Amino acid sequence: MKEVAFDVPGLKAIRETCDRVNLDAGSRLIVLTAPLPECVMASVLLSTAMQRTRGTFHIMYGEPICPAKRIEQILEEHAKSRLALVGVIPDEELEVTDQVFALGSGNSYSNSVGVGEEGEEPLAAYVLASEKLSVGRKELKLALAGSIAANPEVGPVREILEYCKERQIVNTRKGFLLFGSNFLSLIETLEYSTFPYLSRLSGNRSACERLLEESDIPLTKRGAPVLNLTKTEQQNLNSNLIPMLDSETISKVLGQDFEFVDEKSNSPMRFLSNMMVLAQIAWIKSKHGLAAATYFGDRAQQLRTLIDDSLELSKQSLDAVPKMMAAINELPDIDEKQMLEFQVNVGTDVLPILGKIGLQSGLFDSDFLILGNQRETQLAWDKGKHNLRTVMRELCNAGLQSISTSYASLRIDGVMEDSGDTIRKALSSVMSGGAEEN
Repeated sequence: MKEVAFDVPGLKAIRETCDRVNLDAGSRLIVLTAPLPECVMASVLLSTAMQRTRGTFHIMYGEPICPAKRIEQILEEHAKSRLALVGVIPDEELEVTDQVFALGSGNSYSNSVGVGEEGEEPLAAYVLASEKLSVGRKELKLALAGSIAANPEVGPVREILEYCKERQIVNTRKGFLLFGSNFLSLIETLEYSTFPYLSRLSGNRSACERLLEESDIPLTKRGAPVLNLTKTEQQNLNSNLIPMLDSETISKVLGQDFEFVDEKSNSPMRFLSNMMVLAQIAWIKSKHGLAAATYFGDRAQQLRTLIDDSLELSKQSLDAVPKMMAAINELPDIDEKQMLEFQVNVGTDVLPILGKIGLQSGLFDSDFLILGNQRETQLAWDKGKHNLRTVMRELCNAGLQSISTSYASLRIDGVMEDSGDTIRKALSSVMSGGAEEN
């Protein structure tokens, strides 16, 4: 059954723009999406709506700042298909036909229809699918999850949340937000936490065991998920855990979560907090198709692979933290640098997590971290200070091609000695310009 898009003021502009999109039931659709979780969810949403109307689709992955030549090549190779560009902006001016429409890119393409602004990709995909194709509970769930991930404070998101609550698609829950709270053992949830990093617990099993002992958590409960604890046991744990955390970390450990009631109680996909960690891991490891598969509904092999990847990467990253701290301690005058550089001999996928941990540690006040190993350079920054697309655009203008690994990190091929000076010059205006909105 075809649903009507929400009739709220915040979606009026998106709905009106949809009328000009050249997309029909039964069409052939190519989707080129940025790897941001909300963009991948929006792409899957649009694709499932195509399936409902017996259309065909193929999802491809690009970067938020994408070479215009690649987009032109896709158009040439798929001349009879529609092309949806989700969260993708060309690195130079590009004229396209009405064969193309863009979600979340504003008016970045000449002669094409832009539906929604940056961060509105899931909303734009849902409204477009409602107007042109057909949607159901799955599309609504993806629209909500992606929108909360992008910007939970936007008015239409709150409207969708209430709509989904009424239809028993989602509930809100206050409590633990740590990854694995409903499917990993309590000790693993604490010990392997990297989203967020718990400075006094992550990677330190003895400290985790001591915390549980002081909180009077029975041995039989330590091998079960934290949500299996009684209310009294959770309160005891909280009273001992909170003093170990700074105020920013507390809000990432305890707070409001979103529970999708059609998922199994012990599934990672039950809670949005889990979904976002898995999405981040897939992004870091460039396994975007794996994340998409879970959004399409795979709850077996693909989801299991993503969980295993998450735990393995957490262990590798936590094992590497002492190496990073040792490298930082050897740097002179680190408090005065806006862009801190250091070498650490760890695996490629570990670098972005180390960058995040380094910034979270509060050991220095730098806008950016440049981390290098023997193969590549990783750039990390505070998400609240700088926008991913802005950073990528500045690097692109300086002749550096980059691959995003999170909302606040990216990878540049080549060793740090070869690209460090170029990175510093490219981002000098960003650093002097102060904070930017995300």
